[in-house]
Amino acid sequence: MEIKSRLLKTGFSINLQKNFKIEYPRAVWESISKETKKTIAENIIYLKTSPYSLFLEEEIHYNFSVPYMRRLADKGMELDIPRIAEEDNISSKELIEKFKKRKIRFKYNYTKKIKNISTEGSSIVSISFGKDSLLSYAIAKELNLNPKLVLVQDFWDLEAYHKLRLVKKFKKEFKEKISIVYDYIDDISTHKRINKTNSKGIVATNAMSSYMAILLPFAIYNKSEYIIFGNEQNFNDYFTNKEGFNVYPSHEQNSNWMLEQSKSLRGFTNNKIRLCSLVEPLYNIAEIKVLFNRYPAIAKYQMSCSQEIGNKKSRWCYNCPMCAKAFLYLVANNINPKIIDFKINFFNKEYKRLYPLFNKPFRIYEKPKAVRDEQLLAFYLAYRNKKNGYLIKKFKENFLAEAKEREDELYNRFFKIHTAVSIPKKIKTQVKSIYKEELNK
Repeated sequence: MEIKSRLLKTGFSINLQKNFKIEYPRAVWESISKETKKTIAENIIYLKTSPYSLFLEEEIHYNFSVPYMRRLADKGMELDIPRIAEEDNISSKELIEKFKKRKIRFKYNYTKKIKNISTEGSSIVSISFGKDSLLSYAIAKELNLNPKLVLVQDFWDLEAYHKLRLVKKFKKEFKEKISIVYDYIDDISTHKRINKTNSKGIVATNAMSSYMAILLPFAIYNKSEYIIFGNEQNFNDYFTNKEGFNVYPSHEQNSNWMLEQSKSLRGFTNNKIRLCSLVEPLYNIAEIKVLFNRYPAIAKYQMSCSQEIGNKKSRWCYNCPMCAKAFLYLVANNINPKIIDFKINFFNKEYKRLYPLFNKPFRIYEKPKAVRDEQLLAFYLAYRNKKNGYLIKKFKENFLAEAKEREDELYNRFFKIHTAVSIPKKIKTQVKSIYKEELNK
């Protein structure tokens, strides 16, 4: 299988019987040289397509030179195998053998870096309107990191509808520009020639490294020193599968892998641009407290729902663990959920199935034990805040004793400011000072 790439006026495309492309704002794309465009495009294409080699018997032939980020992509794929196996309900050991037998070839054997770029201290924030990206923006703004907001749109459903409405309102209120890059390449997951087994797990492999590379033209255009992701402390948690492998729900977002991504990015850009996460020290429940208490005007834009099932009247589908979790952590911090347009009580009986505290989790993100423990603390705080509902009663009956016994342990873990390896040294003290101020209230 040959993968061909082609530069376009506002981006680039790859051809696999049909074209799949990424489109940038014209001013951003035209600001970088043709050679830099090709180099970035080739790295993105490899990051996004090489994981499918796990399920292909034929060789993949790339019609360009070896990408600088090949090692990052290959190692990321290898470390992500337990999650892929878990999502697809197949053997991790079998996938490891497939990984060893992959067939990949390049047209040229040399590797290219990005040359002749400069930085002037601004930053790129990947905005998704989740609490992590909103808090990242707020802190970057407070610390004068001159954040430039970019939305990577790789979804075309109700989620896109609601997020684009939020973009419009956010831009108007804060007088901020939000650039949008349109990513159609992920549509290859529906292409039977490359995703022969219809794998669901493979789609997310190297997703965050791909995002990092996709944001590079914006960093070059704005002369940015940092690309800021919203990788939280909970991404360091994992569970062990039946084969004995540790499974990270999103391996690419754990602290150690961020260091690898940043190292690769620095090497690729001649040490000009690095990756970091300003929210790395915090768990979900602590993030909510900081965001809504310190930056309420920004916090009200939170949307943490994929809207797979929903409607145009609400940014919340009221049918997924993400909705339930957002509601729970708000009331645990004594914040009114109406602030972000919740119109129901997620403590009603019909929503019990959405909480891993009460049920066996059905999403991979809820499987680490820490998720259950964080919800145990959150329900305990909601109970202490005198919230009402069927699930509060069930919590009191079944979990209150455990929560009281473990109160100090749970509080010290989930409201703690954890070690952060990705925050740049020159701003780390300031970031932690903000967290200490808010979490000690």
